[in-house]
Amino acid sequence: MKDYRKLAIVIGIKVILMVYGATAFAQTRSVRLDSLFTMRNKGGMFNGNVLIAENGNIVYQQAFGFANLERKIANTTSSRSDLGSVSKLFTAVAVLQLKEAGRIKLEDLVIKYLPDFPYPNIRIRHLLTHTSGLPDFQIFDPYYTDDPHRILTNKDVIPGIIKFGRLLFEPGEKWSYSSPGMALLASIVEKVSGLAFEKYLTKYIWKPAGMFHTYINSLSAPVKDTNRVENYATSDFFSTSLYLADTMRTHIQFSQISGALLGPGLVASDTRDLFLFDQALYSGTLLSQSTMKEAFTPIKLNNGEYAMPEPWLGQTRFGLGWFILETNPAEKMVLHTGKHAGIVTVFIRNLSTRQTLVMFDNAGSYGLNNTALNAFYILNRKPLIPLKRSLAKLYGRALTAKDIDFAICQFNELKSDTLNYYLNVQEMDYAGHLLLNQGHRKEGLETLKLLTLIDPANSFPYYSYGLGLEQIEKNNEAVMMYRKAIAVNANDKYAITALERLLKKL
Repeated sequence: MKDYRKLAIVIGIKVILMVYGATAFAQTRSVRLDSLFTMRNKGGMFNGNVLIAENGNIVYQQAFGFANLERKIANTTSSRSDLGSVSKLFTAVAVLQLKEAGRIKLEDLVIKYLPDFPYPNIRIRHLLTHTSGLPDFQIFDPYYTDDPHRILTNKDVIPGIIKFGRLLFEPGEKWSYSSPGMALLASIVEKVSGLAFEKYLTKYIWKPAGMFHTYINSLSAPVKDTNRVENYATSDFFSTSLYLADTMRTHIQFSQISGALLGPGLVASDTRDLFLFDQALYSGTLLSQSTMKEAFTPIKLNNGEYAMPEPWLGQTRFGLGWFILETNPAEKMVLHTGKHAGIVTVFIRNLSTRQTLVMFDNAGSYGLNNTALNAFYILNRKPLIPLKRSLAKLYGRALTAKDIDFAICQFNELKSDTLNYYLNVQEMDYAGHLLLNQGHRKEGLETLKLLTLIDPANSFPYYSYGLGLEQIEKNNEAVMMYRKAIAVNANDKYAITALERLLKKL
């Protein structure tokens, strides 16, 4: 009998230690998550809301920074934000619901539902997977040039595509992001369902999921919402000061041409509603598990190879409306992000661990991808990746605040510190051309010249430096750089075209 008592005591102690250990770990995770996001906020690299869930429970939810800088109104956990391209997930779910109901097929041709559509070989599947060959928002540039105040709607998409006049590639050959393609899907949803797009989303997605704080906010039907944040952005690549994004020239055009197009964007919501959306996907409330499995299966192109979008947190693939990240064979994440006019949104679901992260940022912050990944690493007791600062940004700020000598000296001092700083060639190139366009000719050319020394085995810096030289009419020097680019890479079509064009002028 005594032995049984001893055994019971030992088991009881073990249970207590297990419960205590689990509680302590949960508390440690929460503290580490709070430290991560607080640090990013203090460093000017996060201003918004975050919600993290695990196994259907919210394990971390917090708000940082300001919803309205001018009025000093703080972000709260109930602050709402424009979702940007995360809105596309609702369009994808709507299309897949109609497929489940037998009302459409993914292999249906678009012209079956939209007879004026000019490309008879593009299918619904191509639109949903961004493999149609349709361009992005550049189809609307002529409209904006003709009338900057015109509000473009879904009725303008097909005329805009016709006016653009060509596909970027044959359907199914490549992957290329096309928001107009998602607008066409919204039009198909309206035609098949007989409902206005927002009414369809409300009836068949948002209401069933319990998402009562989600709606469409567009230029043609603006919604007043005191809980919706203002969007802020820096004035240029080098600045740290924030301004209202919708007053800035760099954002006005995009906001105007995209501001009434249903399907690719315009949904506003809060982090809790996105959590409810996540749970409705898990529960089968919105779509069957077999359809979800199909949506999360990487697609293949005509040549049998997987479609490979731009890298995000590593190597990504694409499914039916979702980006797919497989960090290792035992772990699978599906996600979508959004970015425009000061808004950055991140929605990631780790299907292997049933963990979900929702992040909204209303100050156009950089580096949120790695911040999101580190949040998952904290949840799963993995080593964090360093959150590095951009050398290109520091270099550009030093150039504009001080002088070339200081900027180059600082650059050379920091470039070997790869633990805390990163160098992105595209960012550096952007900085050089931005300086040129702002009238800082000497500084811009020095930046582009520096790239040729940093990456001499790459043809792109020579080509880009040539463009800068040509811009200030140093044509002979530009010819030398184009020829150097071709010498490094004989197949550099951009350098070849630029050289041929310039030689005809001389």
